[in-house]
Amino acid sequence: MVEEKCKAVELARCSTNTNAANYYSLDLTMLGRWVNKFSLDPSVSLFQRNSLSIGSGRHAFFPEEKAKLYEWIMEVRQNSLAVTYTSIKLKIAKILDESVKQTNDVSKKLAINKFKLSTH
Repeated sequence: MVEEKCKAVELARCSTNTNAANYYSLDLTMLGRWVNKFSLDPSVSLFQRNSLSIGSGRHAFFPEEKAKLYEWIMEVRQNSLAVTYTSIKLKIAKILDESVKQTNDVSKKLAINKFKLSTH
């Protein structure tokens, strides 16, 4: 796959982006992005610059509560009711309040109490 993308970029550099996009049946805009990324630093592979490792990124603060919220959302959707940002915000607040009452972990209580809910 990567080799094909590199070939498309090379063809675009030798002729035009339009010709290369037509030859490889690609979107012209996407090919243009590939050409721009490759021209920034040709020594680095075209698709290694912005790649993320599996498992990288932000993890959920409260995975159990997130699972409960997901179950609630699926239940509400099965009942053909609308799920709004406001209803999600209210439900997660309720779930977090229940978790504070049930847990004995002081650090989790502190994290939940400092957790701020917003509409964004």
